[in-house]
Amino acid sequence: MPEKIKKTTNLRKLVFLAQKNAYFFQDLDSRAYGRIKKGKHHELYPLRSSNFEDWLSAINYKEFDEVASSKLKLDAMEHLEGETKFSGKTHEVGLRVIGNEEFIELDLGDKDWKSVYITKDGFKVRKHKNFFYRNNSMKALPVPCRDKLDDDWVESIFNISGNN
Repeated sequence: MPEKIKKTTNLRKLVFLAQKNAYFFQDLDSRAYGRIKKGKHHELYPLRSSNFEDWLSAINYKEFDEVASSKLKLDAMEHLEGETKFSGKTHEVGLRVIGNEEFIELDLGDKDWKSVYITKDGFKVRKHKNFFYRNNSMKALPVPCRDKLDDDWVESIFNISGNN
């Protein structure tokens, strides 16, 4: 650990550690998020969430071999949120779906954090291209397979039809 960090407060140490291990930004509604690497994928946590607080506890314990107090975690969350809101980094965040007139990206909710990227030319199953947030109750959707894909797959997922 750099000498400067050793001489700083626990708050500065935890904030520095969080900044080193996550990407922080806000959504279009000014809600602050941390994008955290977990295994082979990334997850989004709102900074004011129990998931983010748990992550702060975990990285603090792993780095310093001590439990972070509730006050330390709250102070770190508030510090990071303030910095994030004034950093200028903004991204659209989807809850299951993001799209525009060119594409629709549907988060499958699976353990590999894949999505279906749909355009007028077809679809691809791949790692997320955009930012998706998942709540704890979100369940996985079936993965479409070209061999077994019927014409009604998109309509059944989105509960739509051409009939009014």
